[in-house]
Parts: sequence; structure tokens; C-alpha cells
Amino acid sequence: MKIIVNDKCNSCGVCRLVCPKGGKIWKINKKAKATNLEYCHLCMICATRCPTQAIKIIR
Repeated sequence: MKIIVNDKCNSCGVCRLVCPKGGKIWKINKKAKATNLEYCHLCMICATRCPTQAIKIIR
């Protein structure tokens, strides 16, 4: 599994806020980055709620 964040990301942090394990998975700097994917449940909430559609989840 991979979570890819493209250049449309504006670091708004919505992905981290809506994710059930947000603090363990998401790091927000200039661009959001998914780390510690062992905590990810593949719920895809981050991808569906991203306002810029910058997140793609590959299973």
C-alpha cells in the first residue's frame, strides 16, 4: 500500500484532522506526508476529504 500526495497539496492539514489515526500517520510541513502506514486502516477518508484532491491511495 502507498499513499501518494501530489503537488496540489497546500498543507491545509485536513488529512490529519479527519484521519482516525491522524497524529500517528500524517506529518504536515510544506506538503503533507503519510508516514507510519502500519497504523493506516485504508478507510480513504483523507483522500475523499482533501479539498485539493492531492491524495491518492494505492492498495
